[in-house]
Amino acid sequence: MTNAVSSSKQEKLSPVELGLVLKKHQDYRRMKFGGVRSYLKFKDLSHIDLSGCDLSEADLCGADLTHTRLSGTILTGAIMYGTDLGHANMFRCDVSGADLRGANLRGANLVQARLIKADLRDGVLVRWDKNGNTNWGGKAVAQKTGPGRAMTDDADLSGALLSQQFVQQTDLTGARLRQALLSGAQMANANLTGADLYEADLSEADMTGVELRGADMSGALLANTILNQAKLIGAIVNEDQLSRASVAGAERLHRLAESGGSLAEHLEQHALWISSNGAEGRRLNLSGYNLDSTILAKQNLSGSLMLSAKLTEADLHDTLLMLADLSYADLRRADLRGADMRGVRLENASLMGAQLSGARFSSVALAGNEGRIRRAIMPYAHFDSANMAGCDLRDANLIGADLSRCNLRNTDLSGADLTWSKLTGADLTGAATKGTKFNDATIINVTGWRPHH
Repeated sequence: MTNAVSSSKQEKLSPVELGLVLKKHQDYRRMKFGGVRSYLKFKDLSHIDLSGCDLSEADLCGADLTHTRLSGTILTGAIMYGTDLGHANMFRCDVSGADLRGANLRGANLVQARLIKADLRDGVLVRWDKNGNTNWGGKAVAQKTGPGRAMTDDADLSGALLSQQFVQQTDLTGARLRQALLSGAQMANANLTGADLYEADLSEADMTGVELRGADMSGALLANTILNQAKLIGAIVNEDQLSRASVAGAERLHRLAESGGSLAEHLEQHALWISSNGAEGRRLNLSGYNLDSTILAKQNLSGSLMLSAKLTEADLHDTLLMLADLSYADLRRADLRGADMRGVRLENASLMGAQLSGARFSSVALAGNEGRIRRAIMPYAHFDSANMAGCDLRDANLIGADLSRCNLRNTDLSGADLTWSKLTGADLTGAATKGTKFNDATIINVTGWRPHH
């Protein structure tokens, strides 16, 4: 751990002074004559709007940016050692490669922010009071903005170096922590729902009671990791990985045989429940069960509950799944060709590499509720590399969904909401997109797509 030194009083720049600093930094970035790298060390920049500014490589060591608007601001490679970002709005801010050691991010909005390879380890600011005495900042600085957890929904922290303090003061729901270095981190009771922990180093980390529903832990290093009482149902992780960790009391997937009934009996009861409009039989509930490679093709599973179920490589082609709830389910490489999934719920579900050609994800009318319809709800679902050719996705909620490298040829996306979705490398040849919302979607190297006018 290293230290940075500041005076006790931070200087507040006037709008004119700040504007000149930003102008010179812009010229510096463009390598224009007269350009000067921004030196805002220990300055008071709180409660101002810096949205969209390019402050790459700026020196903001120890600066006060509490409640500052940094939406879309570029801070790549910036020096932000000990910077106070408490309750700052950093929506879609890019601080990749920045030095954020000792920075306070309590209550900050880091939704969809890019923190790739950022250094978020501990650090201490040394401040001098008016009498010239040394005052070690540390935790006092981190706490001065009051309580509140930083929000990192869908933030990208791939390869980042994280401190215990950052983990404790941050809600890591949906965060991308690919190859992040978290060895020995204290993460007890953290919320990692839907987080991407692919090949992350979690060795010797204390993850007691951690919520990992829908988290992708493929290839993550779990040597001597403490996962006692952790919620592992719905997490993508294999037994070989878990054999290296402590999992006492952890919530894990069940086998159907443990429930005391066969799959055939469960399906028979569900069929009776459907035919009697719920008066007889029993609604199918396979939530939290391991159903890898199970054959459920052409079955009527409408209205069933399969939350956090593991259905990897399951055969569900031409299956009726209307109004079924498969949130957080693992459907990687599953066969869902021609499946009727109208009104389905697939929040944070994993469908990477799934076969979905001809599947129906449009709205469905609710029985007994005249005029009411239910659309397919699939926010933050992972469809990476899935075959979705010819799918009916009219009016579907695909907010934040990952459709990267998907085959979407001849798919009907009319009226669908793809706000914040990722379409990198997708094939949209022949797709219908009238009324489709692509607000803030990532559309890179897409084949065959033309904006609808």
